[in-house]
Amino acid sequence: MKKKLIIGSIVVAGILILIVVYFQFITPSSQQSALTQQEMIQVVEERYQGIVDEIIPLEENYKLLFSNELGSYEVTLDSQGKVIELQLIEANEKNESTSLLTEEEATRLAIEQVNGNVDSVQETTKDSRSIYSVTITSSDGTFQVEIDRATGETLDIHETSTSLPTTKISEKEAIAIALAEVNGEVDDVELEEDNGTYYYEVEIEYNDKDVVITIDAYTGKILSITWEN
Repeated sequence: MKKKLIIGSIVVAGILILIVVYFQFITPSSQQSALTQQEMIQVVEERYQGIVDEIIPLEENYKLLFSNELGSYEVTLDSQGKVIELQLIEANEKNESTSLLTEEEATRLAIEQVNGNVDSVQETTKDSRSIYSVTITSSDGTFQVEIDRATGETLDIHETSTSLPTTKISEKEAIAIALAEVNGEVDDVELEEDNGTYYYEVEIEYNDKDVVITIDAYTGKILSITWEN
């Protein structure tokens, strides 16, 4: 009887030792490989090119709500950042290209502000906004009307100078103006004409990206800056 008790005690002691070894050596190693909540957010934002709006800890996993240009999503990750489930919550039906005003729509809005004859319409940027600059001649003078392409808001109306330059700036001057705006390597310069409006297109390579800067050939004013992938 005593022998059986001794054997039973040895077995129980062995089981307890195995349990202790498991929690000391196996469990900690799995905990060390688990990601923090901040690392979870970083994984999702880098993987899906979006912004995490909320992170919800679950029993063993994490649920993250994020949004990007395509819509709003819900993704479930395990503790190591592996995707368990990805679900689209709401898709973005509109994108920027379909919501921007056309040249005709911007021209109509500009004429409502200044009633006259349209001399030119230029697409450009102002304070990171995409706008149309519409030049109109009325009985009171020549005016430039700036229309926000995204909202249709009239950003500015001002009278233009009546004594416009009669000679074009040189190609060298156009390059200098462009490089003052984006200091990169000039790939190409072209003098273009559109409906009687002359402008330079200066192509610059900057940080492995191509930039096209459009410059008024008479005034030297930057009309637009386009970043291309």
